[in-house]
This record gives sequence, structure tokens and C-alpha cells, in this order.
Amino acid sequence: MSEGGENSSFLNDISDFDNNTFPINIMKSTLVGIFCGVISLLYYSILQLLLESLWKKLPTVIFSKMIKRIYIDENVFRALWSMLVSLSCAIVCGSAQIYLGKPGDLNATIECVHKDAYIPTESLTSLVICSLATVVGAMSLGPEAPIVTICGMFSGVLSRRWFQVRDTDSCRRYVLSGMASGFSVFFGAPLGGSLFALEVIHRDGYEYFEHMIYAAWSGAISAFISLSISGRSFNGVWQFLSFGTCSISTVAYGGFFGLLGSFLAVLLGKLVKLLRNRVQKSRLAENPVHLALLGALGNTLFGLVFPQTGFWGEMEIQRIIRLQNQNWNYYFPLQNSQTMDNLNPTFAYYVSLGCAKFLCIAIAMTSNYRGGFIFPVMFVGVCFGRAFSIAIPQLSVETACLCCATGINVTLTRTVFGTPLVLAQLSNSMESFPAVFVASLVATCASHYYHFLPSQTSRSDMLKKIVLLY
Repeated sequence: MSEGGENSSFLNDISDFDNNTFPINIMKSTLVGIFCGVISLLYYSILQLLLESLWKKLPTVIFSKMIKRIYIDENVFRALWSMLVSLSCAIVCGSAQIYLGKPGDLNATIECVHKDAYIPTESLTSLVICSLATVVGAMSLGPEAPIVTICGMFSGVLSRRWFQVRDTDSCRRYVLSGMASGFSVFFGAPLGGSLFALEVIHRDGYEYFEHMIYAAWSGAISAFISLSISGRSFNGVWQFLSFGTCSISTVAYGGFFGLLGSFLAVLLGKLVKLLRNRVQKSRLAENPVHLALLGALGNTLFGLVFPQTGFWGEMEIQRIIRLQNQNWNYYFPLQNSQTMDNLNPTFAYYVSLGCAKFLCIAIAMTSNYRGGFIFPVMFVGVCFGRAFSIAIPQLSVETACLCCATGINVTLTRTVFGTPLVLAQLSNSMESFPAVFVASLVATCASHYYHFLPSQTSRSDMLKKIVLLY
């Protein structure tokens, strides 16, 4: 914690930039937030440019020119174009791993935070290229984990090179602040994103409690900068109907769907482990390009049947819950997808959609793609929640979807407080928070002995128990 005795004053505390005092630490956290906000904005700008170019502008131009010379069905063109983009991105991702080295993932990031207090930057180039290729290639994973790792890397460099910190506690403070900034920008929720960053490195709640203020401060600064420059707001991404009164029965249903989500999460984890073991025993493990191509082929085929599974699912959740006629974000041609959900909104349809996304996530993670699974697994939870809301008419759709999404995400990430806050912010529905929070608690308790991220552990100084003498 920050130093400073009873007789310390503000002027004394800020007299030396090397002091480990509260004002100085806040100033440094501000710099981390500004730096990470700019980095996040740059990453997302490049990502959006690639998505818009490869999935909207370029296919539109090519299709309009082709249709003048030869007749080609829009669905056929979409299938061919999806295959071309996905396989090309697979080659880029696999080649980057061969020539630039293996990029880190969330599990490796957590391990570095615990062991070294900073994240090495040797894999930065490979991580950026692989993550962009993963998301742009429609591999069902999102950009959240890569940008959090990138922000953690740069904040570690900032703390060691510029701030000249020499102790692991101070270095870890700014690395966690950088990770909090990445999550805060991605979710547009500074408090939820900051808690998420502090919780995800442990199994049972956040333990580096002394860094919470600095992480939240950096997250708020970073989110403010990124959202203001990009023209976004702190309003939620999803616009649902009024949640209404959160009754006792609603909270009870929340616990049930938290348990359901936890069960789905364990199934996903076991499937990923099974597929990875099979890959390690085959020749595919020796060639990242072949493995990436196989994963791209599988996910593209799923994407042709269920276009909702192609990307990370953040915007598609809105239409699934509310059955709205809105276009997919990045699929061409856009008009073919306007009423797809409304054609067959049945229990079997949403279970099939959830299972398809479930398999796409497992394939992408097994194929060594680099991306975040937070929104993708939430999408799976929303699909199953939507299915049960059809089977149980008196059940609120929002309750079922949000609580099931909470259960599956909390089981995998162990973010018992961060996930409910993030979902409440994203859905503009604080009325749903009691039910979502109960779902989070139930999922946490039900999956206590399940380890999806093995590097999640308690802080080292808490592992050393001090014996009380009576």
C-alpha cells in the first residue's frame, strides 16, 4: 500500500515522483489509463477497419461487378467469400505462430502476473497479428483477451522503464491497472471491468484489494478517453424492455439458470480439453497452419448454417433476446439475415444455435486461435436461456438469458462480482442485478472444484499462513 504517516501532507507526498504515496500512485495510474486508452482505441480502430473492409465494402464492390458479367446467387457468393476470408486469416494466424513464436493467452497472462508481476513483450507482435486474424476471420472469438494482455504488457513496460519501479507489488499494481483499462474499454463499464481484471487472476474473488482504487481509476480514465474519441457512450450495448419488479421467484430462477450455465461451462471446458489432447497426439500439433486451416473450415461451415456464430456475438445477443429484425454486423449480403431468427423461434432452434456456437468456440480454442471467449460463451448462455424462456412462458426472457450467460461466464473466469456488474451495465438493467448476482453466486459455488484456467491461484503472500499463538 501507499506510504505516508499521520503528519504527511499533499505537498510532501507529491514532492518526489518516485515516492510510493497515494497522490503519486494516482498520477501514475492516470498515465496508465491514458496510455491504455489510446492503445485500445488504436487496436479497435484497426480491427474495425479490417472488419468493415473485408466483410462489407470489398465483397459489396466485388459482387456488384460480378453480377454485371455473370449471374451468381448471393448465398453462393457469401459462402465462397466467407471461406476465402476465413482460410486466408487462418494462414496468417498459423504463419505468425511459426515465424514469430507462440502468442500468449489468458492463462499465460495470469501466470505471468502471479509469477513475475509483469507480462513479457516478446510475443506482442505475434499476439497482435494472431488476434486480428482470429477476429477478422470469424473464428467465434472476440478481441477482449488480446487487448487486455496488450494493455498489461505496455503498462508493465511503463512501470519498469518510465516509473522505474523496483518491487513486484508496485509493478503488479500498474499491470493490473492496465488490464483493468482494457476490460473497461471493451465493456464500457469501468467498475465492472476493473473488478473483472482483479478477479480473473484468482479463483475466489479479488485478493489484491489494495490495488482496487488504482485499477478502477485507470479503467475509468481509459474508458472515458476511448469512448469519447470514438463517439460511443457509457450507455449499455443492449436495449431491452423494462425488466420490471425483481420478485423472489425471479431471483430463484436466477439461481437455476446460474446452475445451468455452470453445467454448460464445464461441458465446454471438458470438450476443449478432449480436443486438445487429440490434437497433441496427432501431426496437426506440429503444423500451426494446417491446424488453423482445419479450424477455419469447421467454423466457416457452422457460420454458413448459423451466421450468428461467426463473430464474438456482442451485438447478436440483442436480436436473440428481443427477436428484432436487424442485420448482422459483418456478413454479406446483409439483407438475407434480417428475419432469420423470427422464422423459427422455437426451443429446438435456440438449443441448436447454442450448441453450434458451443462447438465453434471449442474448435477455435483447440486450433490455437487467439481471442477472448467472454462474449462468445455469454452468447451460448443467452441461446439456452432464450430456449428455456420459450419452454416456460411465465419466465422473463431477460432473466433467463442474462442469468444463464452469467453462470457460464463466471464458471470459466471466476469473476463473481465483475460479471454481474458488467451485464447490468451492458443491458441497462440494474433491476435485474439481484437475479444475475444470485446466478453468479450459485455458479461460483457449484463449480468451485472445476479449474478451466489452471494458472488462477491465490496471491503468494496469502499462501503463507502465519500460525497464531495462544
